Amino acid sequence: QPIGVGLSRRGNSFSPNNSMEAADQLGYFFEEFYQTYTSFKSSKLYLDGESYAGHFIPAIAKRLIELNYNISGISIGDAWTKPEVQFRLSNFALSSGLISKYRYNEYSDFEMKELKMYLDGNNRGASNEFSLESGEIGSIYDITNITGVDRYNYRQYSSDPVNEDFLTKFYSNKIVK
Repeated sequence: QPIGVGLSRRGNSFSPNNSMEAADQLGYFFEEFYQTYTSFKSSKLYLDGESYAGHFIPAIAKRLIELNYNISGISIGDAWTKPEVQFRLSNFALSSGLISKYRYNEYSDFEMKELKMYLDGNNRGASNEFSLESGEIGSIYDITNITGVDRYNYRQYSSDPVNEDFLTKFYSNKIVK
C-alpha cells in the first residue's frame, strides 16, 4: 500500500498527493524488491485491493506495466471509483424502501457535505465526514445495519465456507441482496 495509507506511516513529506504519485512510489518499491529478490521477477504478480484501491490499483498496474513487470491480473472489491455518484447512496436506499424520508434527509445532508468536500479537493475532510456519518447516525453504507447479514463474514452461515453451492445460495438469498 502507498505510504500514508492504513498503518503505513513515514511522515507527511513522503505521503503521495494523488494516485499517480502512489503508483510511482510502488514502482520504486518493486524496483528495489526485484533487485533484492531477483527470483521473484519472473513470477506472476496480482494486485488486489478494496475501497479507495479503486483509484490506486489501476494507477499502480499502469505504472508497473510501464516498468515491464509481469502483471497477471488485478481485482478491486467495493471500489471507490466515482465519489460524485457513490456519495448519493441515499437516493437508492430511499427508492428501494430501505430508509424512511426522515433518514433520507439526514443521510442526504451528510452526503452533500461529503461531496462538496471531495469536489473541493478535501478528501480527508470527506472521509472524516463519512466516518462521522457512519458513527453518529448509523450507516446505510453498511449492509449489516440494514439486513443483519455480515457480507464480510459469510462463512459464519455455513460449516463448509468453500462450498461454491453454498456461496451461490448465500448470494442469491433475498436478505443478502
